[in-house]
Amino acid sequence: MIITKETRLEWLAGVALFDQGRENAAAAVFNNLPGCARIAYNEAAIRAQQGDVDAAMYALDLSLRYDPSFVAAHMLRGVLLLEEDACGEALASFHAAMKGFPRPQQRPAIDYSYAGAPFKRCVFFMALASTAAC
Repeated sequence: MIITKETRLEWLAGVALFDQGRENAAAAVFNNLPGCARIAYNEAAIRAQQGDVDAAMYALDLSLRYDPSFVAAHMLRGVLLLEEDACGEALASFHAAMKGFPRPQQRPAIDYSYAGAPFKRCVFFMALASTAAC
């Protein structure tokens, strides 16, 4: 999907509202924008921060329909599922997120430290979701 200049400006206004702590106003802006993975993800992040897991999951599912390889959406979905003790589903989300990171065997000369914290978080959550305690 092509994002117009107007949509981008509205999205930036929503981000500014969120940064000001006006989460409901930001969510309303994102809700009224034409669909794309990042916009749906932003709404999911706001809803998750507000504790509305059902609304966050709905927005994440929408985000992943727009872009099935969106790593951040898979990660947040996994974290929310893990918090809900749905470990098997969380693990599946983390595995899907891991598919978005290039594998060393694909590009052995590349330093993969650029993936940094997101990659390490994904590995950590995968380990947590696969433990018997979950």
